[in-house]
Amino acid sequence: MAVICQYCGNTSRLSTGAEKYPEHPHLARKKLWICDPCAAWVGCIDDTDIPLGELADEKLRSARRLAHDTYNPIIALMQQVYPKETEQSVRAKVYIWIAKKMKLSPDEMRFGGLTYNQCLRAIKLGENGSTEGSKVALVY
Repeated sequence: MAVICQYCGNTSRLSTGAEKYPEHPHLARKKLWICDPCAAWVGCIDDTDIPLGELADEKLRSARRLAHDTYNPIIALMQQVYPKETEQSVRAKVYIWIAKKMKLSPDEMRFGGLTYNQCLRAIKLGENGSTEGSKVALVY
């Protein structure tokens, strides 16, 4: 499989989290595609070489992190409201809600697979939802 960098057109190389995240041993076996000239990379779907989405430069990685950070408190709140639900179950329901709002299939809804503009839209949805009251009612 060849993963071409959308920034420079070079072929990226397959690596692991041990290279990019040496301070996080739990990510050591996670596979990544890396474009060395651009310093862009993307993780892979668990236990595969299939990229989660496009390679991400620092701007896109920052947007993806901010999207995660926007929803993590919402997910934590929902776990408190529904303590019998697992974190994975709650996260899946939130992602389904985001996918519906963004007109994506639930299978496409991974922050690691979103474009920069999609991340901005997801962040705005999360911020709007948190100011309107509990997002729990919107998801459940």
